[in-house]
Amino acid sequence: MSRYLGRVRQHAFASIGFGRDGPTRKDGRTSACVLRTSRPPVACRRVASGSLDSRRNQVMHPLIAAQASSPQPPFLPTWRQAMHASLGLVHSTLQQLIELMVDDPDRDDSEVDVDCAVELALEHIKRMSVQQHADRYAFEVEWIKATAALRLAQGAFGRPESRFGLRLKDAIQQLEMLPELVEFVDQDDGE
Repeated sequence: MSRYLGRVRQHAFASIGFGRDGPTRKDGRTSACVLRTSRPPVACRRVASGSLDSRRNQVMHPLIAAQASSPQPPFLPTWRQAMHASLGLVHSTLQQLIELMVDDPDRDDSEVDVDCAVELALEHIKRMSVQQHADRYAFEVEWIKATAALRLAQGAFGRPESRFGLRLKDAIQQLEMLPELVEFVDQDDGE
C-alpha cells in the first residue's frame, strides 16, 4: 500500500506546474531540475552559471552572432528580377487558361474571339519576356496591353460563372496586382 501511495505522490508531484514538468524519460523518471524550474536541464545549468542573455553570444556560432548584432533589412530582388518573375507567373497562368479553354465541354464556335484574345495576351507576354525594357515605365506600358487583351476576352465571354470565366477573372486580377510588386521593389531600390 505504501508503495502505491509513493507512486501516486510521485505522479502528482510530476504533474504540478507548466511546460516540461511531466515525465521526460522513457522509464518515467523526472529530472529534479525540470521539476523546479520548468526548463530543460541544459538551461538550468546555464542559468546557474550566469544569465542566458549574457552567455548567448558565447554559445552562438560566430557568423550567427555577427549577423544578430548587425540587423539588416531583408534583401529584395531588383525590379528587373521582379519583372521576370511576374512574366513567368503570368505566362504559366495563361497557358493553363488556354488548356482549360480547349478542354471546356461547353465551348462553342461563338467564343473564338475569346480564344484569340487570350492567345494574343500570351504571345505578348512571351515577347515581353525576351525584350529588354529600358525602365519600369516601358514595362508597364507593355503590361497594360496584355491586361487589355484579357479584359476584352472577359467582356466577350458569355459565361462569367463558368470555370473558365472565373479563371479568366483570376488571371486579370493577377495581371493587375503584379505591376504593383515591380513598383514596390523599384521604389525600395531607389532608397
